[in-house]
Amino acid sequence: MDSKEVDFEVVEDATAISKFGTIVKQVKAFACTSRNQAARLGRAILFAEQNESETITFTTSIDSGVVVRPGSVIEVNDPVRAGARRGGRVVSATTTAITIDAESETTLPALNDNPTISIVLSDGTIESKSISDITGAVITVSSAFSSAPNVNAPYVISSTTLQTQLFRVIQVEEQDDINYVITALTYVEGKYAFIEDNTSLPVRNISLLNAPVSSPSNLTVTEKTVVINNIARSKSIVDWQPVQGVTQYLVNYKFEDNNYVSQVVFSSDFELLDTKKGIYTIEVFSYNLSLQLSTNATTTTFTAIGKTALPEDVTNLTIEPINEQFIRLRFKQATAIDVLHGGRVYVRHSNQTGGAATFQSAQDIIEAVAGNSSEVIVPSLTGTYLLKFQDDGGRFSENAASVTISGVNIVDSITVKTDREDTDGTPYNGAKSNVTFDSTLGGLKLTDPSSNASGTYDFVDTLDLGATFSLTLKRHFQGSGFYVGDQFDNRTDNIDTWTDFDGTVANDANAKIAVRTTTDNPSGSPTYTSFNDFANGVFKARGFQFRITLETSDVAQNMNLQQAGYTATMPSRTEQSSVIASGAGAKAVTFTAPFFVGTSALGNLNSFLPSVNISPQNMGTKEFYELTNISGTGFTVHFKNESGASIDRNFTYSAVGFGKGG
Repeated sequence: MDSKEVDFEVVEDATAISKFGTIVKQVKAFACTSRNQAARLGRAILFAEQNESETITFTTSIDSGVVVRPGSVIEVNDPVRAGARRGGRVVSATTTAITIDAESETTLPALNDNPTISIVLSDGTIESKSISDITGAVITVSSAFSSAPNVNAPYVISSTTLQTQLFRVIQVEEQDDINYVITALTYVEGKYAFIEDNTSLPVRNISLLNAPVSSPSNLTVTEKTVVINNIARSKSIVDWQPVQGVTQYLVNYKFEDNNYVSQVVFSSDFELLDTKKGIYTIEVFSYNLSLQLSTNATTTTFTAIGKTALPEDVTNLTIEPINEQFIRLRFKQATAIDVLHGGRVYVRHSNQTGGAATFQSAQDIIEAVAGNSSEVIVPSLTGTYLLKFQDDGGRFSENAASVTISGVNIVDSITVKTDREDTDGTPYNGAKSNVTFDSTLGGLKLTDPSSNASGTYDFVDTLDLGATFSLTLKRHFQGSGFYVGDQFDNRTDNIDTWTDFDGTVANDANAKIAVRTTTDNPSGSPTYTSFNDFANGVFKARGFQFRITLETSDVAQNMNLQQAGYTATMPSRTEQSSVIASGAGAKAVTFTAPFFVGTSALGNLNSFLPSVNISPQNMGTKEFYELTNISGTGFTVHFKNESGASIDRNFTYSAVGFGKGG
């Protein structure tokens, strides 16, 4: 037996050494008689350890298991690794049209991706055909299969961008009478040429996860002012159309010529806080599932204004008189965030009117109020009030809102009538029942208490306001009780009822005044309420009638009513309007509720006309208005330019008068 000396051939992989370090493996090759054979074996071992170390084990049904043998090269579609489902079962088939299962879960390739379908036929062979059409779950092939695939036959789809993974079967084990367990090892086609002469391995795309993804589309930027911790801050929102399958994006942004700032985001939008006035450059990349960036970015430029925009102008400015010293200015609350939070409202006054009154030439009449205010109370002065918003950066509205006031003389109330039955003309000249006027006593008394212990007196005049209004009534009343005589015969027989035996204090006689009302015309056929006693109260009606009642619980006592009457007053009332368009001509305005202006019957017709104040909305220079036909129900206003021609202007009014009607 010949014995040959062993020679050693060293085979190295420099790339693997740099990655894993130096790992030495010694192999004795049987029947290796040349250096080239030894080198090929070494390269084969290095290749296998780096590229064919992955094994898979899976269970399949008998229709696939019986046709697979150890050593067979099989194609496998792993949806997790591939990033797409490309295999399944046939639902129905002809030789040219295959209906597949789970269409919604299967990621079908595009026709320009050179798709093919491989199916296990009924005889156990596998045929592959090019796909010519995909309609829903129906796949049409370019040439017919040798036979129609069976229902539930396994299929797998491959294309240029996503191919199946190759494995060599190393073991097939029957698990039960139906299923088979297959174990396989990674197989790399073209490996022998690579080992032999370093021919490049063919590229096989087995996953979409590493495929480059496109950059986002529809990149937009929106700027707004928001409130954070009660502070107004400028914010720009970068938004884009998300890319399917992408969960991360890289946003690079820079302001003007500054350096880029990078931020990884996990949604399809990104926010920039406290943006400044200037140009921002923004680019967005997409990450694939392997966290590789898209080749290109979607880029846009955006001109931000930050918090430099002027606040809106004050609108809907109106005047409401409070008293002779103060008025209330109302206006629409600001909408600008930086006015509502940290801003202010400036109120100025000028003695000028019309176009001559400007914000610049006016002076603050009160300290600026908070920016979220919608009304202020200011001193009442003749002239023009001008208002502007100011944001938290000190920027004023472009235009001032203005209203003009000519002065309002406010009286808290008026006296409609004072009626004194004891002094007006003939004393107590009204209707009497069991009462009489005693000129010696100078007052009204019961005619004969011993026969009638009570009596009434009705006032001469009915108070008619002309319409229904609220009226404050206050009585004027003075009288005293007295004894008719100082003899026992003048008193009741029951001595137990005497409150004063000596007969000097007459406390058992009394008098009261009452009123009844109607909302009808008292001159017609009115319906009155019952009489109600009063001392001081508010009554709402059109007509008022008054009655005095005298009574005594001791026939020896009588009442001497020396003074009797009432005072009727009305409080002042203010009506304020919203904005009204005058139109090009005289504008007739009707009050929401009429005012009391007096009546001819009371002798004060039109003595209490309301005071009307017009507040034009920013009149021009030398423009004016004429106010006519003021009555209890309304007025007429006519706006004109310096030539006397009619003009259309917006205005509000406040009317101060008397009487709460309705």
